[in-house]
Amino acid sequence: ELALIFRARRRKRGALELEMPEPVLEYDDAGKVSGAHFAENDISHQVIEECMLAANVAVATQLNSLNVPFLRRVHPAPDERKLKAFAEFARILGYKIERGVDRFALQKVLQRSVGKPDAPAVHYAMLRSLKRATYSPFEEEHYALAFPHYCHFTSPIRRYPDLTIHR
Repeated sequence: ELALIFRARRRKRGALELEMPEPVLEYDDAGKVSGAHFAENDISHQVIEECMLAANVAVATQLNSLNVPFLRRVHPAPDERKLKAFAEFARILGYKIERGVDRFALQKVLQRSVGKPDAPAVHYAMLRSLKRATYSPFEEEHYALAFPHYCHFTSPIRRYPDLTIHR
């Protein structure tokens, strides 16, 4: 219930939820690939994800309020040209973008595509239109997550900036 509240708050702020299922390879007894499937993303996975996001926001907000220097995970706003290209692609697929291409218009396109055959193409095209997240010592927002303060210490990939947060 709490995770769903967290998610609803992120949506209200304009967070973009990309559904990019993770492929998982299956192996036979000899260690050879025998098949593949997409990893399940059930409510238990979503609860963990929301709690990890909340922890990253809480720690980044606390460090920021204490004026402790740290490397934040930031995600710059997308380039206007790429957003327009995405909007045109979405229109070709029948998704109407009613107002300017802002995070809420993008969010609506993503939500409308869920469960449709073209959803993977829409979500992948959105991902390609966004800039890459980076680390920065400066106070910048995480565009896709719609968080003003965010670090990344819960990431399963331990990069040096994440380890400095652990310390």
